[in-house]
Amino acid sequence: MPACQKRFFLFVPGCRSNQAEGEAYAALMEDAGWQRSPGAEGCDLALVAGCVVTQRAERDVRKFLNRLRRVSPSAKVAAVGCYAERLARFPDHETPSDLNVPLRERARLPRHVEALFSESPLPDDPAESDAFFFVPTFKTQEKSRYFFKIQEGCDAVCAYCLVRQVRGPLSSLPLDRLLDHMRRLIEHGVREVVFCGTRLGRYGHDLEDGTSLARLAGALEALPGDFRWRFSSLEPWDLHRDLLEELGGAKRFCKFFHLPLQSGSDEVLKRMKRPYKAADYLRLIERVKKRFPGVRIGTDVIAGFPGETPREFEESAAFLSACPVDYLHVFPCSRRPGLGALPGAMPASEIKRRAGMLKELDAEKREIHRKNGTGRPAVALSIGARGILEDNLYCRFDPPQAAGVFIPCLVTGWEGAFARVQLKV
Repeated sequence: MPACQKRFFLFVPGCRSNQAEGEAYAALMEDAGWQRSPGAEGCDLALVAGCVVTQRAERDVRKFLNRLRRVSPSAKVAAVGCYAERLARFPDHETPSDLNVPLRERARLPRHVEALFSESPLPDDPAESDAFFFVPTFKTQEKSRYFFKIQEGCDAVCAYCLVRQVRGPLSSLPLDRLLDHMRRLIEHGVREVVFCGTRLGRYGHDLEDGTSLARLAGALEALPGDFRWRFSSLEPWDLHRDLLEELGGAKRFCKFFHLPLQSGSDEVLKRMKRPYKAADYLRLIERVKKRFPGVRIGTDVIAGFPGETPREFEESAAFLSACPVDYLHVFPCSRRPGLGALPGAMPASEIKRRAGMLKELDAEKREIHRKNGTGRPAVALSIGARGILEDNLYCRFDPPQAAGVFIPCLVTGWEGAFARVQLKV
């Protein structure tokens, strides 16, 4: 390895889709001769694939850049992904970057970086086409788990969300290319694949050839090899009956769903421009629970959406308490640029209070799920001293087990968020 080889550090917070795309950026840079640095110290370039969903996510980017200035003051900063699109549309002087690479140019990331460091014009090559951006990598998370981004873009119009603007129209990885890469992943030793996307439930819609998540599920079950798979997050209105039926017969599918609700108040859902009512969501959850005994279901909920009255908040909290979901991801409402003024914004202290109440409910639901899971058989994917259960919770092994092995076990109790398990022999 040449002594003069430049080093880059990848900062990639946020969702699993963002993490999967971050690994594609890293692969492009490594193919171009750059060395990936395990830390920001001493790097020549920081690739910032920041998240733009909430104000807190953007604060995390600012914190990282402040630390970068301390540990690598001469490093250049390249914004990529959602974060680059956000800065292009809505500049943020608190988080300046040396380079913004828009999504349509991301396949040419190394060329943009080369032009930045050489202080020369970017070669006049054609930009990326409208085809799905895909870089086949084998970088796993937690040794045997792979985040596979197969879709991006969103055509929903949720009033609180900036992602539709920064991610653009629907785009999907063709099924034949997806399955080709799946075969290579299995040969490479990957044992669990997490499929993710901006709006995963719309996978295949743009291809106009009949591709869908239901068709994908059937194709995955026909593949040879020892592996399992799951979805990251699905909008509730995308979990159609035909998809549920296909998943119900899929033996490798992990019994886990994350189905964002956002509010349990019909009035708030309407102002959010969510196309369902709370009762519709409840019927879906009950149908999923019936079809998949022992399934774990999580949801997202926004605390303090503008105009949410005390009555509407109480109604939402009561609905969430009664709804048989097993955990809540609670998001204090964040005002996002480019979405216009939403009337009825409330003080930060009230948003924090409501979020705190919902987080207490989340803790109660998690504890109920842990108690109900005690005594049940499970299969853990070993990642050494820990394992990943089918319901996306973790267990501890004592002694540690070989990584990348499916281990039948019995959940005997809990140590915090980790299951205690007894191995079956």
